[in-house]
Amino acid sequence: MNKTTLFLATCALCAGLSLTTSSCATYHRTVIVKEDTKAHKNKGQVVAADRHFKNGVKFYSKGRYKQAIKQFQKSLAKNPGNWEAQYYLGLSHHETHDFKLATYRLELALNQAPKDRRIKSRIYVAFGLNYEHAGQPKKAASSYAVALEFDARNSKAQKGLKRMKKNHHKSGRRSRG
Repeated sequence: MNKTTLFLATCALCAGLSLTTSSCATYHRTVIVKEDTKAHKNKGQVVAADRHFKNGVKFYSKGRYKQAIKQFQKSLAKNPGNWEAQYYLGLSHHETHDFKLATYRLELALNQAPKDRRIKSRIYVAFGLNYEHAGQPKKAASSYAVALEFDARNSKAQKGLKRMKKNHHKSGRRSRG
């Protein structure tokens, strides 16, 4: 299969996936990654990417988000298909209040993640938190709802959706009074 045919097939697949997930009014778009997202076969690259990823997680867990961002970027430079590095990079950008870049990285993570419902749910919770802190409650509620579609037992999604509904009712009462 030549590159053009492969690209068109990928576009068609992405379009089909976005249509199947649009039953709940989500605001996410499909991002097509143009670079090769397969792990490099060079074992040294894979080991280095993993080392940077682990360092990034350590920095993230210590609240050192700018250093975490640098490590996740280095990891992705060596292994662009690492959905988890994209995910943590999105979380790190969220923590530095760069909500637009966080959304972009979470979209890449969602597109690269394995077809595991719990992982998809976890990513949608991250979207929800990101939208919530960015002051976009409708998008946040929608993201939490999608997270629950993937995993109804996701307590973070349940709490997030409950928070959005509670805040929606409060704001509704204020505008009437």
